[in-house]
Amino acid sequence: MSACGGVNSGLKPTSQGFPFRWTWRQQLVALFLLAVIIRLLFDVLIFPHIATRMGLLSDDGYDRIARNLADGFGYVVIAGGPPTMRRVPLYPLFLASVFRFLGPDLRIVQAVQAVFDGVTAVLVSVMAGKLFHRRAALIAGALFALYPLSILYASRFYTESLYTMLLCALVCVVLALMNSGGYGRATVAGLLLGGLALTRSVTLVMPLFLFPAIIFNRAASIPLKVRWRAVGIMMIGMGLVLMPWVVRNYRLTGQVLLGGTTLGAPLYHGYFVSRYWHWGVNPARLHRRAFDERRALIAKKIPHPESPNDEVEANRLVVAAVVQKMAHDPWGMGWRFLRNLVLVWFLTRHLSVMLLLAGIHFALLLLAGPTVWVIWRRRDERWALILPLVSIIVCFVAVHALIFPFARYLVPIMPLMIALASEGVARRLNWLGSGVPSAMTR
Repeated sequence: MSACGGVNSGLKPTSQGFPFRWTWRQQLVALFLLAVIIRLLFDVLIFPHIATRMGLLSDDGYDRIARNLADGFGYVVIAGGPPTMRRVPLYPLFLASVFRFLGPDLRIVQAVQAVFDGVTAVLVSVMAGKLFHRRAALIAGALFALYPLSILYASRFYTESLYTMLLCALVCVVLALMNSGGYGRATVAGLLLGGLALTRSVTLVMPLFLFPAIIFNRAASIPLKVRWRAVGIMMIGMGLVLMPWVVRNYRLTGQVLLGGTTLGAPLYHGYFVSRYWHWGVNPARLHRRAFDERRALIAKKIPHPESPNDEVEANRLVVAAVVQKMAHDPWGMGWRFLRNLVLVWFLTRHLSVMLLLAGIHFALLLLAGPTVWVIWRRRDERWALILPLVSIIVCFVAVHALIFPFARYLVPIMPLMIALASEGVARRLNWLGSGVPSAMTR
C-alpha cells in the first residue's frame, strides 16, 4: 500500500507507452527539486524588484505575532499588548521557530516555504498518479511547480504554502482511507484536519462537505459502518488538536472560540467589494474604503480596544453589521453570491494578474470538468476517490464566494484542480502522438 491510496494503490503508476528512463522515485525527486528551484530563483531574481511596486511586503500580522513569540513576549500583536486570537496559531508558531533557530530573515522563510511547495508538488503528483497514470502524475507535479500564485505566496509571510501542503497530505490520506479503510489513516486524517484548522479557520467548515462525501459515497469499496467510524475518529482527532487553542481562548475570554477573531474583517471587506465592484473598478481602492468604514464602525463602540474580550466584541460587531445588511437585501445578496462563484476564480488587486488567473483557472476547470463528468457517468470506481476532492473544492469556492471572493483563497485547492485536470492535459498531448493510453479508457 502506498502513502496515497487509490484504485491501483498497490502499483506504481504505469509508464506504458512512454519511455521513462528514471525510476518513479527519481521522477518525484526531480519534481520536488523543480518546484523548489523555481521558487528560489523567483525569490532572488524577481521578488525584490516587484515587492514594493506591487505591495507584496504587506502581511496579515503573522510575522508580528511570530517575532513577539520568538522574543518571549507571548502570543501578542504588539509587544507588551494583550493576548490575541486574531490569528490561529500554527503558522505563527512555525514562523517563530524559524526566527528563533534560523534568524528573523524573510529569505530563510522563503527557502523553507519553497521546500513546502516541493513536498506539495510530490503529493499532487502521487495523487494524480493514483487517479490516472504516470504521465498525468508528472504533468500534475510540473503544473503545480509552475503555478504562479503558489510561487508568489511562498515568497511572503502568508499561510498558503504550509496550508496547501497539509491539505494535499490530508487528501492523500483520505484517498488511502477510501480505498482500503484503516482507523490509523482516519486518525492521521483527523490530526491533519486539526492542524489545518489551526492554520486557516475555513477548515472548520470543511467537515460539512468532506464527511458526507466519505459517508454517503456509494462507489466506496469499504463498508458503510467503517466509513461512519472513520468519520467519528477524524472528528475526535481534529478535536484533540484544537483543544489547547480552545482552552486557552476560554481562559482569556470565557467563550468557546474554535478559530480566530478574523471572520469579521474578510466578511466585511468581501461584502463591500462584492457590492461595489464591477469590471474596471480598482479593488485595492475598495479595500481601503472598506477598511475605513469597518474601523469607524468599531470605534463607535470600542474606541480603545484593550483586552481579548474587546477583540471578540469588535469581531462580533462587524459580523452583525454585515449579516444585517445581507438580511435587508436578500435578493441582492443572492445575486452577488452567484456572481462571486465566478469572481472568486480570478478577482485580485491588479488587472493584469486578474487576466492571467482567469486564463489559468478556467483552463483547469475546462480540463478537469469533462474527466470528472465521464468518471461519474460511467460509475467508474475512481469516483470513490474523486468525490472527496470535489467536496473540498466546492467547500472553498462556496465559502469564499460568500465571505471574500478573492482568488488568493483558492490557492490551496489548485493542486486538487491540477490533479483532476492532468488527465485532460495528458489526453491532449496523446493526440499529438505520444502514444500514452487515456486514463478514461484504462
